[in-house]
Amino acid sequence: RAVTQAMELVDATALRETPFESLSDGQRQRVMLARAICQEPKVLLLDEPTSFLDLKHKLDFLDLLRRLTRERGLAVVMSIHELSLAARYSDRVLCLRDGRVDRFGPPGEIFTGSYIDALFDLEPGSAEIFL
Repeated sequence: RAVTQAMELVDATALRETPFESLSDGQRQRVMLARAICQEPKVLLLDEPTSFLDLKHKLDFLDLLRRLTRERGLAVVMSIHELSLAARYSDRVLCLRDGRVDRFGPPGEIFTGSYIDALFDLEPGSAEIFL
């Protein structure tokens, strides 16, 4: 039952009989998330979970993670380099610089153009297109 529900959550039911090695990278991401969800974890630690997903599936994936945090009290910690997605979906953002925590807080406080320009050594005003 838990496996079926998790596969339904990530829209992977149609993949049930497909060998894992035959799946696309995006399909594998969804199946791996279903695998984690059916174990009913308290915390999910994800490294670039939207890699290999097209835009629709990225948004669906992140919407699902947000819903799980709200409905199940699941904590999600993830690394994500797409600033616009991090700003849209994160409750808190942690930025690293030279292997150390540089800033931590709500996206609205962290994602300012001048800070992102400095963080990534960009020309002033360059980060505006990402925010």
